[in-house]
Amino acid sequence: MEYVYLDWNVIQYMKHSTVRDSINGPEFNNLINRLSKKYKFPFSEGHLKDLAISFNPDNQQNIKSDLEYLNNLSQGYALGIIGPTEKILPTNNVNIYNFFKKIVSETQEEPDIKLSGGSYSVDMNILPKDDIFRPFLERSGGILDSDVMTEFLQHMWLSMDDPEHYKKFRIQVADIKKSLNNRDTILNKKSEYAKKLIPFLDFITSEQPENYLHNFDDVIKSFCHINGRSFDDMTIGGKIELSYMLLDFHPKFKDKINKKNRPSNIMRDCKNLYFASQAKYYVTEDSSTTKKAKFVCSALSLKVKITTMSEFMSKFC
Repeated sequence: MEYVYLDWNVIQYMKHSTVRDSINGPEFNNLINRLSKKYKFPFSEGHLKDLAISFNPDNQQNIKSDLEYLNNLSQGYALGIIGPTEKILPTNNVNIYNFFKKIVSETQEEPDIKLSGGSYSVDMNILPKDDIFRPFLERSGGILDSDVMTEFLQHMWLSMDDPEHYKKFRIQVADIKKSLNNRDTILNKKSEYAKKLIPFLDFITSEQPENYLHNFDDVIKSFCHINGRSFDDMTIGGKIELSYMLLDFHPKFKDKINKKNRPSNIMRDCKNLYFASQAKYYVTEDSSTTKKAKFVCSALSLKVKITTMSEFMSKFC
């Protein structure tokens, strides 16, 4: 059963009959109605997570209206994941209201981070005073080991929605490779652990990231050494999520982090790309999502075609 995945911004333009620049909500909506016999337009967990961020006691009527519109648009079809091969298929008769309540009721939990790597003594005298690792290393007596890295990454995960903290983290990650060429930093440059990180560091400091499209697996494997994940054991969903997140470390792909565009938005974008990955088309009006999604789909050989609303309409009109 072929399906088309519509990004949340596209759905909102349809619902509100938005007309501006290259966007024509009413005409696009008419086209979707005509194509409804050929394709399904299902909703997913990603859509509901997008909606859940606006959930509050004073917004119940708008939430209900969005759910009703999404339910009608999808004809009650939701995307489900089938079996170990992660086949994504539209499934009908899914209660969108119960599904949404479940998502709203879910609370975030700390990730289960398992790290590998050796134990290193860090020269605290050359470590900058404002280094984001310093508080953790001071508590460990200057010893960097898996426990310190676990604590640090858990802290980073919990601090992801602090824009200034996240900016500092990204800047420092980009500086590691430069520092390794001159002296030891928090990583021992002679260690296998440091050497295995080089493909990732090469990628995020490259002038032409597109040159890595054909060997992006090496970049993913390199990053996997940070948390000890096994690339060979990763599902396609895991590879999509990690690839999308890795792009945010590169200056040509990273989103501007501010109070409106927070790192948690990136996680929802990953979720939407995953559910769109087996669609015939993925229609979005977000330029950052388009750029990242096209890179990931090319790097992982995903067949979904990524288009804007006007591009999609030109294929059928």
